[in-house]
Amino acid sequence: MSPNQKRKWTSAKKRAVEILIEQRGDKALQDITRADAVAYADFWEGRTIAEGISPSSANKNISHIGGMIRAVDKRLKLGLDHVFGGTRLEGGRDGNRSPFTVEHIRSVILAPGALDGLNDEAKDVVYIVMETGCRPSEIVNLNKSRIKLGAEIPFIRVEAEGRLLKTEHSERDIPLVGMALDAMKRQAGFPRYFDNGDNLSATLMKHSRKAKLLPKVSEDTPLKKRPKYGVYSFRHSLKDRLKAVECPEELTDELIGHATGKPKYGDGYGLQLKAKYLQSIALAPG
Repeated sequence: MSPNQKRKWTSAKKRAVEILIEQRGDKALQDITRADAVAYADFWEGRTIAEGISPSSANKNISHIGGMIRAVDKRLKLGLDHVFGGTRLEGGRDGNRSPFTVEHIRSVILAPGALDGLNDEAKDVVYIVMETGCRPSEIVNLNKSRIKLGAEIPFIRVEAEGRLLKTEHSERDIPLVGMALDAMKRQAGFPRYFDNGDNLSATLMKHSRKAKLLPKVSEDTPLKKRPKYGVYSFRHSLKDRLKAVECPEELTDELIGHATGKPKYGDGYGLQLKAKYLQSIALAPG
């Protein structure tokens, strides 16, 4: 876990506990009841209605408390009731992003001058995310040893090194093609955003709104059905683009860093086959 990951991990849980104490009092673990858990969930549901907080954010706070109680109970064998079970709010996956269409990427995001307001590192992260489907945090935390430009097929290696990855399936090798290869040749790393992905996300979203790079959403669209766009929209877009060229689903999941839901045999797909499919959907010649 990196220093920034540890700080965020700790502060989020501390804040969840502080709010629980504010709502239900400072109690010993064994004195926390189902009524306390339901009241805490109701508090967060009220905030989603009154303040527009997403169910996903509310559920994180509920899960922080339940998870910590389970962890302490397991370690110390206290025999506690897991009173927070089943208290998460419905609709907690509303944070998922909708994909950009290829037409929107080409005509709006890649339009001449569209990214000129960004610094060089942020701009190149956009190109790499666009062509590889990597998470922005995976890119900005690369070091020189994991950028393999001299390989027969240039690639980047995403692996845990001093920090936690999103999932166990996140470790993977990803070929560089098109604009991603050009961008990576310009950057030996991303010191401005290393272990500081939140700053990058804020920079990209601020520019996207200012430059009107996000697809327009009709105000008549019901709130729950409105598509949500952000940097992660490039990941979902890449998945759609790979599907359009009949890339095997397991290979797509391996590129994206998702679980396949199937037992893994062997070392997965090689760089050559990965590069073949990524090159076939490249948004610029590589």
